[in-house]
Amino acid sequence: KVPAVPFHVGVRVMGEVIASLASLTSTQDGANLPQPMKTIIKRLSPGPLEIQSVTDSSGVPISHTAEEANARDILLTIMFKEPFKKPETLGEILVKTNAELQPLRLPYRVLIRPAPTPPSPQPKP
Repeated sequence: KVPAVPFHVGVRVMGEVIASLASLTSTQDGANLPQPMKTIIKRLSPGPLEIQSVTDSSGVPISHTAEEANARDILLTIMFKEPFKKPETLGEILVKTNAELQPLRLPYRVLIRPAPTPPSPQPKP
């Protein structure tokens, strides 16, 4: 009898365009508006890189700025336009570029701040 050893192989297929962060994280300010999220979008092969659109997969209103770092890298900043109303704190940003047919998918997480705890009443002496 030959002993068997489990062997697991994982593969991650990358496209022409990648992000410097595998996922994005934001925290909320006092008005429940998530803070801007930033990442570098890179093109792996020669050629210009242009951001054509940036959307939230579930329709949360966002805006973005794209600053060219060099011919293949763009600093992408994503801002939420409204206070975060979704009950779940996870989402996905879709980044459409000139270098890929399918958008780059960037998962994100918004850290919900707990409501401030009111001070407990003090007994009167």
